[in-house]
Order: sequence, then structure tokens, then C-alpha cells
Amino acid sequence: MKKYIYIPLLVMTLCGIAFASVKHFWRGETMSLKQAEKRWGSESFDAQKFKSSATNDRSKMVVSIIKTKALVGKNRLEIREMLGSQDGYYFTDMYPAYIVFEDPKSNGETWQIVGLLDKDYKVKEVIIHKNCCDK
Repeated sequence: MKKYIYIPLLVMTLCGIAFASVKHFWRGETMSLKQAEKRWGSESFDAQKFKSSATNDRSKMVVSIIKTKALVGKNRLEIREMLGSQDGYYFTDMYPAYIVFEDPKSNGETWQIVGLLDKDYKVKEVIIHKNCCDK
């Protein structure tokens, strides 16, 4: 009888370890700052320029936006005033998301920055997320 108790405990423990080792498994594909800098370079963040720039010109400012925490602590309204209406999408319209790179090929990649919100609906972290899949 004791071995029937141990098997479910073992399965639950292994599942717990697997989920604990995957940081934000629900996010989808993301890009590190190092990868972004190598791919797009780095340019100082200028909110007005970001707001009025073509999508692919925004990518140069991504590293600066994240390193300087330019969006952290701001609510969605403050971000909209700073960057304009969002043109990306991440699970719901609740998350501020902005397209920063769009490959011109029909099956090319599209990347966005996403403001992850805390319990007070303020940005706690900005990630670079692959906007999937259909264009």
C-alpha cells in the first residue's frame, strides 16, 4: 500500500521541479538583451522618436528602453501618452505591446516589446517577445 502513495508524490515532485525550472513558461519565445543588441544595435531611447518611427527603426531603441527601465513603474495610460497607441498584442489588450521589428518577408518574424504588469497594473518588467505567427 505504501508504494501507491509514493508514486503520486514522486510524479508531483517531478512536475513541480519541471515547472520551477522554467521561468515564465507561458511567455512564448523571447529574446535576450544581448541578442537584441547584436541583432539591432543600440540607440538611446527617445519617446517622441519611438512614437513617430517606422516599426523597424524602433528596434534600435529596445536595449535602451529595457536597460534604463524607461517604462517600469508606469501605468498603461502613461505608456500610451509616451509611445502612442499600442500596435502589438500579448494575450489581452491589457498588456502594453509595441511592434519593434517586422521582417518584410511574408513568413518573416515579428518582434514586440511587452510591458508585464504588477498587481497595481503598472509595468514591472519589459520583455522582447516574438509576436506569433500569422501576419
